[in-house]
Amino acid sequence: MGRAKKTKPATLTPEFQAAQSWYKMECANYCFEFVRDVLRGILNDRPNERSPNYYAMLVGLICTYARPFTYNEPVGKLGNEIVPDEFKELHKKVLDIRHKLFAHAEASLSIGEEDYPNAVMIESDGIEPSISVPRSVIKQDALKQFLPLVEALVERTNRRRSEYMRKFVGPVLERGKGVFRLNVLDPSTSVFVKLSEAQEVTWRKKKSALIAKPPTSPQSAHSDELGGLDKDASAQVRPRSVQ
Repeated sequence: MGRAKKTKPATLTPEFQAAQSWYKMECANYCFEFVRDVLRGILNDRPNERSPNYYAMLVGLICTYARPFTYNEPVGKLGNEIVPDEFKELHKKVLDIRHKLFAHAEASLSIGEEDYPNAVMIESDGIEPSISVPRSVIKQDALKQFLPLVEALVERTNRRRSEYMRKFVGPVLERGKGVFRLNVLDPSTSVFVKLSEAQEVTWRKKKSALIAKPPTSPQSAHSDELGGLDKDASAQVRPRSVQ
């Protein structure tokens, strides 16, 4: 039997590569806006730091922040060069918290002698042992240091996504009315895939069900430590105009 011929990977055109970069910027900007709004809400409402709801918010917050910086098949991940130099150390700490504490619980993680945030602890009074698993949270005062970093990334990704929108607005309008998926998967076809009528109906139902309500916290128009570890997450759609 002969060997099956290997198919050569399709050539990535500059337009297709630009579409992938645009995709990354749109998704990243959405994530950073979400994190900014949740951060502002936490700092404004000051929820109880020992509450399970606060812990769940923190996990969602940190994991959503890190999402653009983790690999996304096939477009890749957002590069760390987008992070302003003055925030690079803080950015690394946030990603470490995501990787080792919230998204994954590394048993080997240590923050001091016999101080393991992900440890399972057994306490015995000589009669009956009890088990506890610590829940690590970030103090709200430490979160204040996080907000300027997130706001800077919102501004940077918004500026870059706007540049791609201006680049592609002509080709979008040339295709007439309809709903189009930004194609970042198949370089052999158009970067704009028009949905069928049935697909458009399905998409509009999803959009209607997931549309974000106006946030109560303020929104814009479009070092040392993130520490304070104390031992003790519905989808949304934000429509954007392509202009």
